[in-house]
Amino acid sequence: MELSLHILDIAENAILSGASLIEIELEETRSSLGVKIVDDGRGMSDRELRLALTEGYSTKPFGLGLGLPKFLDAARVSGGTFSIESTPGKGTTVTAKFPKKTSPPLGDIAGTVTSLLSGIGGADVVFTHDMKDGARVCRVGLDTRAVRRVLGDVPIFTPEAVIAVSGYILEQYKQNNIFGGENL
Repeated sequence: MELSLHILDIAENAILSGASLIEIELEETRSSLGVKIVDDGRGMSDRELRLALTEGYSTKPFGLGLGLPKFLDAARVSGGTFSIESTPGKGTTVTAKFPKKTSPPLGDIAGTVTSLLSGIGGADVVFTHDMKDGARVCRVGLDTRAVRRVLGDVPIFTPEAVIAVSGYILEQYKQNNIFGGENL
């Protein structure tokens, strides 16, 4: 499964948990890909956290409860690392690091970020993808708070806004081509 789909699942669950801000941070080098997702949602108790890492557990009426366990499994199978921290009333941080040689593909991260806009409601997303190749560092980013200021009264989830944001992200990737295009 592509990492972008894991990221989408975790971010969607953050929205459902009442998060008003979700930060998605990718840090990529020639040898590794780090993923960090931070939200300020309702958080989880220690018991809920243990259950959330159990395949099949879900708090959603029709949920499958596969998101976090599958992401954890992807990190372990690739020889990477995974951690999760959560505090009730404060939010959750999910972090994983994957060796590039054995990592699942990143997938359509631009599509993932723009997909979030359709169900974002009043929440905001800050997305950064730092690509480091020696001394060269390129950043692709989006902050929906800035997008909302530009849009004014136009909702961020309108088709026109989503198309514009998608184009904006894709243009950044084209301008920041690094690793011979592997990051696209």
